Amino acid sequence: MHQPITSRRSSLARLALLSGLALAAGLTALLPVTASAQAAFPSRPITIVLPYPPGGSADTISRLVGDRLGAALGQPVIVQNRAGGSSAVGLNAVNAAPADGYTLFFAASTLTTQAAVNRVFATALDKQLLPLSEVVRGPFLIAANTAVQANGVKELVEFSKQNPNALNYGSTGIASSVHFTVEAFKSATGARLTHVPFSGSAPALNAALANQVQLVTDPVFLLKPQIEQGKLKAIAVTGATRSPLLPNVPTVAESGYPDFDLRFWMGFFIREGTPEPVVQKLNAALSAVIQEPEMNKRLAGMGFEPVGNTQREFQARIRNELATWAKVVRENNLTVE
Repeated sequence: MHQPITSRRSSLARLALLSGLALAAGLTALLPVTASAQAAFPSRPITIVLPYPPGGSADTISRLVGDRLGAALGQPVIVQNRAGGSSAVGLNAVNAAPADGYTLFFAASTLTTQAAVNRVFATALDKQLLPLSEVVRGPFLIAANTAVQANGVKELVEFSKQNPNALNYGSTGIASSVHFTVEAFKSATGARLTHVPFSGSAPALNAALANQVQLVTDPVFLLKPQIEQGKLKAIAVTGATRSPLLPNVPTVAESGYPDFDLRFWMGFFIREGTPEPVVQKLNAALSAVIQEPEMNKRLAGMGFEPVGNTQREFQARIRNELATWAKVVRENNLTVE
């Protein structure tokens, strides 16, 4: 016996309604899972890739901040030193990792100087890395061997012009932030200085102490002991204000070049394409950690200015630096051999 058409339609309608309710219930059940998956980040250890060897200031700060970040997020944070290739080895390690927030890149301002002359780093900053938060910044100190016949910027510039082959400066490598900062100093002052690259801070400092090079430039806290012991003499700091670690040492700006203000920075990056909720959570956690009173005190005691800024602020700083270094490269005909 055939079922009446009206009855069949009613049955189909009920079936469609039940199917729709089941689908809606299934989708609704999935929503908390997705939300909780994002809220649960991180659910396993986070790795900080550091493109420098152990023992330097970047190594110290990355571990200091990493420990507090791990405590804030409830997961271990592990620092991996992946030195080599002027940061390229570490950069490759980050790019090989998934864009899921579990691999961070801790780099210094050498990233922007390299980008000014090396397409690999320019591409990394443009397409591969997302600025997360600037951790610290600070000025460099220009110091001289005690045999140098100059005690300040103007005397140094005048001596270099009268003796154009007499003054060599050591740096931490070609296209490092030290290298480009001194080249910017040359552009601003007209000083005649010859670049001698080394593999790091320690060999450059040892060469300056032995008068194999006459000048060395590094973060203030690294050179402070040699200044206080009379093994080197301070010429000037490169920031807009004097360093609290050496308050009697003038800036380049107050020595007759008022627009000169160059400082290094260290900060965190993350892979482009990382989910926005993860990026926001990491930025908020890092900013909070860096602004903790105890962390502020420790970083300031090392001669750094704690920052902990937003992604937009960090990105603006990087763009400004890229423009500055492009100008320095043009004015000094700098290339990477």
